Amino acid sequence: MVALTLGIFFTSLAASAVAAPAPAITPAPKPEVVKRASSCTFSGSNGAAEASKSQSSCATMVLSDVAVPSGTTLDLSSLADGTTVIFEGTTTWGYSEWKGPLLDIQGKKITVKGAEGSVLNGDGARWWDGKGGNGGKTKH
Repeated sequence: MVALTLGIFFTSLAASAVAAPAPAITPAPKPEVVKRASSCTFSGSNGAAEASKSQSSCATMVLSDVAVPSGTTLDLSSLADGTTVIFEGTTTWGYSEWKGPLLDIQGKKITVKGAEGSVLNGDGARWWDGKGGNGGKTKH
């Protein structure tokens, strides 16, 4: 009786293994490869606009003596993951009372460096009216 029970058990086990379909083999997803320039350098009065347009295509972005126009944010808010941003020389911003930030840098694993002697010059004296708080000139 035990032999008959074991025989039935193994027969049903084998039948279920044969009846169960094997999972379909699917290929691994292919990562999207984005071609990026190794280094991009921007400078002068159109440097901010050009850097903003090209930010996702540069692995290293060098901003050399960039003059950001008044009322404009130096917008680096769409940097590709792992981008290095290097400021060289003096970066300046034109003066205008407005509600935007002067600089916006965002991304994952971003490195921001200043070359030796570099300066980010927001020219605070033009923003300071001696009244502090919210008196006089717009402050952000």
